[in-house]
Amino acid sequence: DLANKLIVQPHPIDEPQSPRANAFGSVARTVSEDRVTVAYRPSGQTISEPVVKTVVAHGHGIFVLDCLVGAHHASAVLGEGFPLLVSDTLDERRAFLLGLLGVKPSQFIKVPYMDGTVLRHPLIVSRVLARDPIREIDGRKRNLRCLVDPIYTSSFNKIIANRYGGDKPRRVYISRGDATVRQISNESDLVDGLSRFGFEAHQLETLDIEKTVAMFANAEMIVTPHGSGAFNSLFSPPSTTVIEIDHARNDFVPFGISRALGHRYRIFNRLPENLRLRSNQEHQTVDVDA
Repeated sequence: DLANKLIVQPHPIDEPQSPRANAFGSVARTVSEDRVTVAYRPSGQTISEPVVKTVVAHGHGIFVLDCLVGAHHASAVLGEGFPLLVSDTLDERRAFLLGLLGVKPSQFIKVPYMDGTVLRHPLIVSRVLARDPIREIDGRKRNLRCLVDPIYTSSFNKIIANRYGGDKPRRVYISRGDATVRQISNESDLVDGLSRFGFEAHQLETLDIEKTVAMFANAEMIVTPHGSGAFNSLFSPPSTTVIEIDHARNDFVPFGISRALGHRYRIFNRLPENLRLRSNQEHQTVDVDA
């Protein structure tokens, strides 16, 4: 209802994510089990031409899973050269990742990150989901558990493998040492312990993005706290082992990525379900010997 500056946005997951994180505005009310009414502040901008709408977001995990894989979906269906809606805050790292798909800056239509923009002809990319989480991919049944698109996730992964795979196998620990929340309190001890098994530790924000992609494309094993860094397993080959350190905030989306790609996924220090709380941002201590 544009006259009242309201938009109805399909509810994509079991529990609502922060609407601000997805640039949808603020939830006004729940309409039904699968729809919510969202109020947004209009930017005064109207885009009349057809444009591919993915999730316009700051968060790396949401960008990787929705915008990047969504753009790959669009390119597979529409071919090259389609206009792609992106945030006006799009940085060089994310522009590079989109470039891996052949999306050029000339295709970007930039809109204000936090203000609503009227789209006359949006092409909204879906995750190609089925209600049954058990999907057969490449002859194997895989329990995806989370809403991860198995078709274009796998297809995108093959693009990365063809361009960057085939180098010396690497073992990677993803550090959250530069994060303000959910750090590993005894991380220096954990890094020392893992180094004995050939692991290299990295804070991903400090790495060159192309080197980051190449590193994960050749990872034989990844150890990661729960966080956006874990989403980089999307770049890793099916033979990779992913060990995620559990946290009360864990929503198991990296698990869904690993199941879509066929990774050997393990959860370390699994918490009981009654301790899970998405708002939990506390630091944690890890049993290094275990």
